[in-house]
Amino acid sequence: MPTKGSRKTHCKWGHEYTEENTYIDPRNHRSCRKCINKSKRKHYDQNSTTIKENLRLERIENPNKFREQELLRCYGITIEQYNKLLEAQGGVCAACGKSPEGERFGKLLIDHDHSCCPQKRNSCGKCIRGLLCASCNLTLGNAHENIQRLEALVDYIRKHR
Repeated sequence: MPTKGSRKTHCKWGHEYTEENTYIDPRNHRSCRKCINKSKRKHYDQNSTTIKENLRLERIENPNKFREQELLRCYGITIEQYNKLLEAQGGVCAACGKSPEGERFGKLLIDHDHSCCPQKRNSCGKCIRGLLCASCNLTLGNAHENIQRLEALVDYIRKHR
């Protein structure tokens, strides 16, 4: 079934209806993605303070919703899978055994093998090694997961004790 206005080749602002630039809504109406994005940007620019405040309040009211979304988007796991991992570790850092209370983020952070998933933060969910406190996670990250570098640092500390 052809979409409404399908004979037109360009939107009213002159953008061509290409496969990448065409959005078909549930009512089978065709729209220009460039115009939609421009409209959304304009709306955000005019209402950014209100939008940010509403989002802040929603995060306060529904912290688990946002945590679940973050875990799925960044690490490919659910909150239940995170909690099972946390329970299996006894609620402490897998490296140093420290509790996350009083830590920088107040929770244990997900450690995954960066060589498996080269994206900056995201993981496929299959290469998760464990949960680390912020200090251990930052140390491992700053060492670029290089065992020789970490061993050299241990030797350095021992030498200067």
